[in-house]
Amino acid sequence: MNFRSSHVAISAVLALAILAAYAPEFYPWPGNEFIAYDDDLYITDHLQVRAGLTPQSIGWAFSSFHGANWFPLTRLSWMLDAELFGVEAWAFHATSLLLHAAAAVALFAALRRLTGHLWSSAMVAGIFALHPLHVESVVWASYRRDVLSGLCFALALLAYARYVVVSADASLSRGRWRPYAALVGLLALGLMAKPTLVTLPFVLLLLDVWPLARVQRADAPAQLDLNRLRGVVVEKLPLFGLAAIASAVTLAAQGSWEAVQSLDHLSPALRVGNAAESAVWYVAKSVWPSDLAVFYPHPGAKLEVWRAVLAAAALLLATLFAGLGYAKRPYLLVGWLWFLGMLVPVIGLVQVGAQARADRYTYLPMIGLAIAVVFCMRDVIATRPGWRRPVAALAVASLLGFGVATSLQIRVWRDTLTLFEHALSVTTDNYVAHINMGEELVRKQRYRDATAHLVTALRIVPSAAFAHAAMGEMHLRLGRPREAEYHYRRALRKKPRFGVWHGGLAQALYLQDRHPDAVAAYDTALSLESEVPGLHVNFGMVLVRVGRVDEAIDRFERALDLEPDQVDAHANLGVTLVETGKFASAQRHLEAALALDPDRALVHAHLGKLLLHMDDGRGAAKHFSSAVRLEPGDPGFVTLLASALDRAGRPREATVQYRRAQQLARESGESDLADAIAEMLHANEAQPRPPTEMDSGPDS
Repeated sequence: MNFRSSHVAISAVLALAILAAYAPEFYPWPGNEFIAYDDDLYITDHLQVRAGLTPQSIGWAFSSFHGANWFPLTRLSWMLDAELFGVEAWAFHATSLLLHAAAAVALFAALRRLTGHLWSSAMVAGIFALHPLHVESVVWASYRRDVLSGLCFALALLAYARYVVVSADASLSRGRWRPYAALVGLLALGLMAKPTLVTLPFVLLLLDVWPLARVQRADAPAQLDLNRLRGVVVEKLPLFGLAAIASAVTLAAQGSWEAVQSLDHLSPALRVGNAAESAVWYVAKSVWPSDLAVFYPHPGAKLEVWRAVLAAAALLLATLFAGLGYAKRPYLLVGWLWFLGMLVPVIGLVQVGAQARADRYTYLPMIGLAIAVVFCMRDVIATRPGWRRPVAALAVASLLGFGVATSLQIRVWRDTLTLFEHALSVTTDNYVAHINMGEELVRKQRYRDATAHLVTALRIVPSAAFAHAAMGEMHLRLGRPREAEYHYRRALRKKPRFGVWHGGLAQALYLQDRHPDAVAAYDTALSLESEVPGLHVNFGMVLVRVGRVDEAIDRFERALDLEPDQVDAHANLGVTLVETGKFASAQRHLEAALALDPDRALVHAHLGKLLLHMDDGRGAAKHFSSAVRLEPGDPGFVTLLASALDRAGRPREATVQYRRAQQLARESGESDLADAIAEMLHANEAQPRPPTEMDSGPDS
């Protein structure tokens, strides 16, 4: 097998190995669900993404700081998935998996071209492809940014390898800027996928040291030539410029959502200490990837000084060891600095969020560790040929082990509850896991279990805003507006710019008949998050209650502008238009609501009333029948059905329904309603009976 065919075969094996290891993501079909932790924020609940590729959504992708991030290329890739397949979890997961496979194959090609070593490059790419620390980046749909930027990174390495060859060959000098232009373009795309790719120019400088040897003195390869070093730095100034721009945009995005922790919250000493511990943790988990979790709580003031000092000392010793061995083994220093350098944006020196560390942060940095280890083993077997087979067997066993561990880790991501239950089993005091368990259990109406998790979260961190917000939502669902108000106010004290929480507070105030306060809270909510249809609908309902009907109609229409299939907006707009006498428009919106959700008894009832007002007794009876079918114990719906049957010329059937409604009213203790129905029944029975034939029909 020649070199080229070997390269193709290894690339195919890499891709197939990835597909095999990640098969549990799609079995049993359709596989893993979206996770209600960032997937909802970025994808499933986001209208622009759900709309697919439209001029408006494309413009929004480039201009939005939504979620404290700027990554337009990633957003566009989600929109493309939605455009082609709808918002289906399997499609989003499949795209991310294919991007990861492409990144692994491209990385292999780049390393082979840069180093000239086929099997060592294949081993590094295999570790990248199959390591379980990378599961989070691949199977978490909202972290598509990792695999997309990873593909851009690997292709950029390929472009740089080509640029180095072209720039060194005088006969090819006319075309030297083509690969450089490709490099600049790929970095720009990578930064638009995930801004942490700002470290790429630094990695290219390391590659200039080894394996490219572009900065060494010709007469002393172990020493740097300052003139040559200056030259390779200057040629990368456009890349550093792009990185600087991306860094500024990222800081602006994170600042707009108050995502960056202040020095008052985490001192520089705590940040450095946790960074040192995290770097050592990443090394350890790269070797033995056990007890991985979606969230690792930051220790904060509980950080143990001795552990941080020991970690810092270990990092210093490792750097010293790699530096002392530079002359004979330059890949050790290059790989180690690759690892540390690519961690800098995510290591916590600028703390974003509440996590101490994250598996996904190793996606590209771990390549440096793999390079250091694999090329060291290559040198070992070069000097000790007898070790070749044992080392090869160890390499294959390691890849198989990583693949099996990856398959097991994928199952942890089956759904939200499974993911956070696992996190709680392998971490301690994980208040974020408790919060997310509580939020998901509230959605599933398992309120007792949700309360246990949310109370635990508040015991660990009494000021946890998301826990208070989840408690507020739960109390709203349980009809406890006072308790909901308390928790929403506690949440907003910590994070006052969360518009949806202001909306929850507004709803709690509305349910306490504090309508002016509710209106003010909704005004605040929509000033912060004006593109949430549900807020417009709920605000419209309050405005109807306080008599500001025209403003309410504007809110319902705005909700439909944002989401044309918003059922509640159609329903409430239809009901409100009835009050203004716009019957044709009202009918259209009520029918639209039922087309989207035919099991809404109250909407059937309102449409029936409208049709009854328009003297369409048969149409009204049809909708009242549907309302009664959906809620057979409601005496009001049965009474309306009886009235419609009476108007439709079917008095005998109307009598039956009046008697049924009267009985239901008595059984439910609604004596006044029972008396009113009795009067209607008497009036009905006093009417002269039409011929029997008119009492029958298909609508009964």
